[in-house]
Amino acid sequence: MKLKYSIIGRPLGSPGTGKCSNPDNWITGPDIQRREKYYAYSKHKSQANYRDELYLLTWEDWEHMWTDALWEKRGRKITDLCLTRLDFSGAWSTDNVVICTRQEHFRIKKTLNAQKQSI
Repeated sequence: MKLKYSIIGRPLGSPGTGKCSNPDNWITGPDIQRREKYYAYSKHKSQANYRDELYLLTWEDWEHMWTDALWEKRGRKITDLCLTRLDFSGAWSTDNVVICTRQEHFRIKKTLNAQKQSI
């Protein structure tokens, strides 16, 4: 598995400079994939807060939605999965988000923009 978010430092007790990595001290425990999910959640939450969007998803909600099978299909290609809101004016909450392909995400966004313009 290629790490996207996590930076794994040198093992504890090894010589040299740099940050030591102790998986026992991680919030998610020693599971690397779970650590990757946590960092993605943290980044997602930070970006929403930066855009002044209400973010009500908890780490437990995020982890429950992104099963290991779905997590492996995330990405930036049009056929990869992403988390999107059903109502872009609403909060990031369990009843307003869905995991879909990026193609579906853009279709949802385009439909909502067209509805806004027709009002």
